[in-house]
Amino acid sequence: MPHGSEKHPDIEMRWRADKHEALLDGLHNGSFDLIIVYDYDIPTTLHASPLRSMPIQVVLPSAHPLASSQSCSLSDLVALPMVLLDQPRTRDYILSLFANRGLSPTVAYRVDSFEMVRSLVANGFGYALLNFVPPYNVYGHGTLTSRPLADVDRPQQLVLARLYRFRAPRLVDEFFKSVSFAAQQLTISTL
Repeated sequence: MPHGSEKHPDIEMRWRADKHEALLDGLHNGSFDLIIVYDYDIPTTLHASPLRSMPIQVVLPSAHPLASSQSCSLSDLVALPMVLLDQPRTRDYILSLFANRGLSPTVAYRVDSFEMVRSLVANGFGYALLNFVPPYNVYGHGTLTSRPLADVDRPQQLVLARLYRFRAPRLVDEFFKSVSFAAQQLTISTL
């Protein structure tokens, strides 16, 4: 799929990473035309189109005994030290996975930085649960291994969202439709 600069050279795309609530606020106050977020707590004022499934994964130091397993369950993890990504929606989602099964994790560290979570895990401070695990290769530090979490009922989805209430500019609407169509085609071809 061509990106905006090839198909629409007059469009300027700016990317901004932020917390879920800040992105929703930015969309509602007109700072953004489109946002990419996880599919939790999506207000009814938004039209959201799925981009891809983002299943939660267990992230471990590569030398951890569970790193050789094909997958892990929450009961495998409860007694181990957890490095919790302590951002409001993320924290609530992760802790609810345990609570829904009557389990309580051993939260050893709470950090609000994704990079800090990866660094602590790579250096053997515990495991983490994350939806997105890019490679971690920092000289002098450990490495990461991720494994599927076996007992999650519904993986989160990454969605492209825009407001319902306003008529989107033609190019924004066209971009939204083309990305949504491409994501659907990708999903169909991988089934």
